[in-house]
Amino acid sequence: MDLNVRWNRWCDRFDAADREVSVLFHTRQMWWATTHMWTDNATDIKLNNIIQNHFVRQYVTTQCVGIRRECDYGNGTSSVRWCLSELTKFPNMVDRTRFEAIVDADPTTESRYKRVTKDQYSKLALPGAAGLDVAAVETDLGHLTAMAASVRAYTNKVLAHREHTFTISLNWAELDQALNAVGELVKKYYLLRSGGKIKGNLTPDMPSGWDVPFRAPWAPNGILLPSHKILDHYVHPGP
Repeated sequence: MDLNVRWNRWCDRFDAADREVSVLFHTRQMWWATTHMWTDNATDIKLNNIIQNHFVRQYVTTQCVGIRRECDYGNGTSSVRWCLSELTKFPNMVDRTRFEAIVDADPTTESRYKRVTKDQYSKLALPGAAGLDVAAVETDLGHLTAMAASVRAYTNKVLAHREHTFTISLNWAELDQALNAVGELVKKYYLLRSGGKIKGNLTPDMPSGWDVPFRAPWAPNGILLPSHKILDHYVHPGP
């Protein structure tokens, strides 16, 4: 495959991974805010197990599946793991010369900052080297695999297949650490994708007013909620 084609494919897949990781961090922000309302404030909320278990299931499933997806290694995927693996196989698709050409062609980078932006490549290469430090990328791959191992096992064996002969548990710290590991690698290799730009917070800013539904009642007196009997055979009518 031509190096230009290979590099463009890598960029497209990295962008897809970057978008999903942003959603995962946004989801964690929403989860953190919601649980903060439940546990850290003196409110009149009477939270029963039905509601709490529902939120826990939704959050854990979403995060586990997303992290599992970013650790996929098949050639047809667009995961963070695939992106790093591709760099170890074809590091010359983005050598220092190509990287500097990307910086030069970027109209958003002022001329006076071109040199310092080009120097960002050295964060992913040995001093003075023309190409990536493949050993360092392989180390990052190993770190990702290790940090996400428990989440991948839980997702595969419990969420996806419910294997009765497989005993595994997953705690909150392991879930957070796996997501953090994925996020750190996206931020690190974003400078390669972006031509030397630094990625800031992974969690998107929350728009003003996002919390209004939590501050006002969703179902005031007089509103009747659907019966579970109706929902048993419900088919969405579509848009």
